[in-house]
Amino acid sequence: IQNELGLEADAVKGYEVGKTASDSLTTMAIIATIVALVVMLIYIVIRFTFSSALAAVCTLLHDVIVMFALMSIFNIAINSTFIAAVITIIGYSINATIVIFDRVRAEIKLGSTKSDIEIANASVYKALNVNILASVTTLIMVVFLVILSVSSIGEFIFPIIFGLAAGAYSAIFVAPALWVQFRKIGAKIKSKKNYDGAQKQKA
Repeated sequence: IQNELGLEADAVKGYEVGKTASDSLTTMAIIATIVALVVMLIYIVIRFTFSSALAAVCTLLHDVIVMFALMSIFNIAINSTFIAAVITIIGYSINATIVIFDRVRAEIKLGSTKSDIEIANASVYKALNVNILASVTTLIMVVFLVILSVSSIGEFIFPIIFGLAAGAYSAIFVAPALWVQFRKIGAKIKSKKNYDGAQKQKA
């Protein structure tokens, strides 16, 4: 039996996908996120310090978790489009975080006698306008895309909005705080190694 287009009745089939992530899509999202985080970790260790790299990666994990949580809360489908949105937000968020750490590096290079907390606060203050303006202008364009675009684009835009909000918050409040904590941990480890080394020399 053929229809008006000359196709057999069973030649075209339709499928409906529920708003839940399949095992394969979830696995793809996890693998893509892990690979991106590892590459980011290596890059920031080379560019900045290990403490900055750990803080940045933890911040990115925060952003991705927030995206997943909001997608679940608003019952939005998690599909291949969402995976693309996750990778996009990882790239955007790391850029905002690097702006902060670039200011941190500049403060340290100046030979400042400030504490780590004071350096972090000064760096956030100097980079605040840049991060806020970048997030707001990007968010405005994304909102217009939601209003004017088709539904298929909306599947990509909504996770982007969630990620932008999470990234703007984490770059200012989460990343600098984690950097301070990792610096404290690093200083304690270094102090312990020096103490153990001194004890061995005495022995």
